[in-house]
Amino acid sequence: MKKQLNKITKVILCVFIAVFTLSSCSKEEELDSSIVGTWSCSNRYYGGTDTYVFKKNGTYSWFYEGKADWFNDENGTYTYNGTILTVTKSSGYTSMYMVIGISKSSLVLMDDEGDKYTYYRK
Repeated sequence: MKKQLNKITKVILCVFIAVFTLSSCSKEEELDSSIVGTWSCSNRYYGGTDTYVFKKNGTYSWFYEGKADWFNDENGTYTYNGTILTVTKSSGYTSMYMVIGISKSSLVLMDDEGDKYTYYRK
C-alpha cells in the first residue's frame, strides 16, 4: 500500500511540475510549436556549434562549426508531432529526440540516452 502511495505521489508531482513549467512562460517566451527555422546549440560537440535548419517542406540540414573536423554536413527529412522529433539522414540513418520544450526562442531536445540539449533560434 505504501509503495502504491509513493508511485501516485510521484505521478502527481510530475504532472504538477509539467503544468507549472508550461504555465510559467513569460509573455516573451510564449509557446510556439513550430519547429521550422534555424536552431543552434553551442558546446554540444567539442566546444563547437551545431545548427539545424528545419524547412516547411519536411526537409532539414545540419552543420557543425568548430574544432572537430570529422563532422560532415547532413541533409534529410524530418517529422515532428509536437512531442517527438525524428530526423532521417539522406543515407537512411534515423535519430529520434523527445522535445522537452519549445518556445519562440529555444528548443530543448533529449536524446535516447537522456542527454538534454538547448538550441536557440537564430
